[in-house]
Amino acid sequence: IDPNYASLALEKQQQAILELDNAIPGMIDNIDESLDNLENELASQYKPHNILINEIISKAIGGFLLSLIISCFTKKQDPELII
Repeated sequence: IDPNYASLALEKQQQAILELDNAIPGMIDNIDESLDNLENELASQYKPHNILINEIISKAIGGFLLSLIISCFTKKQDPELII
């Protein structure tokens, strides 16, 4: 786990916004405000407890869906029902 991942992700997003503004001038009205909002959103998103909660929820939902699919294919039928 890279402890500098949040700062690297922020830098990549800021570079992408600046490249977009250079490619299509005037598409983003206020660049400085957009970069500040991005920094605030990413700073709160990459906190360790947020990552932990999101991972637990996503793994639980994924595990439930996988077990649901597997149970549909491995469903056992009662042999006494077939006469």
